[in-house]
Amino acid sequence: MKDAGSTAYTAIIVGSCLLVANVGNSIVVICRGGKAYAVSRDHKPDQSDERRRIEDAGGFVMWVGTWRVGGVLAVSPAFGDRLLKQYVVVDPEIEEEKIDGSLEFLMLASDGLWDVVTNDEACCHD
Repeated sequence: MKDAGSTAYTAIIVGSCLLVANVGNSIVVICRGGKAYAVSRDHKPDQSDERRRIEDAGGFVMWVGTWRVGGVLAVSPAFGDRLLKQYVVVDPEIEEEKIDGSLEFLMLASDGLWDVVTNDEACCHD
């Protein structure tokens, strides 16, 4: 495990602005008026921009039950993965969302939740 990596996300509220930073397959979802909105996106190696970046760095993406960097890692950006660090970046994708009275709550979760619960199901609070 000493060579293993991880994903990360954070959400910071500054005044009326929500700033979200994401690396990997952890997603931030907000709920407004009972509807779910993804503020960040999953980063997977089969996405055209991610695949291009990996291949430009000399890496490869292949199918092993799911698309994987070097046939091993199922996320394209991550931190701490020593074996694939030349292909897997740590630079977060940063999104900004205005906050107003319609924001009910936000959820920060990894693929452990999002693989089994949709954004809409997570936002439903009947």
